Amino acid sequence: KVAEIIIRKSFRRKGMGNLFPDFISAGYEGLIKGVMGFDPWRGVKPETYLSKRIYCSALDMLRDMDTLSRKHRRKLKALGLPEPSFANPVRLSDVDEYSVAQVF
Repeated sequence: KVAEIIIRKSFRRKGMGNLFPDFISAGYEGLIKGVMGFDPWRGVKPETYLSKRIYCSALDMLRDMDTLSRKHRRKLKALGLPEPSFANPVRLSDVDEYSVAQVF
């Protein structure tokens, strides 16, 4: 239940509703890895450590699904081109060949 609460708070973005079960699975995976890797001698509260592990595990899953690197997203933004997302994919008809060549 803890993983679901953290995931709900963190990933309330529009257009991500169909990915919610995947986020939950990644969150539980992060929780399990966090419990196994927790070191009480480091002086960090278990709640803090585990919530960060849950969030980062779901974020890693999202990054793995992304087709563009951060570098390419920055270039798109600098050129004023629309950024593709799961909710708003960019179609080839939306951009011209010159703009695509500048990004890649």
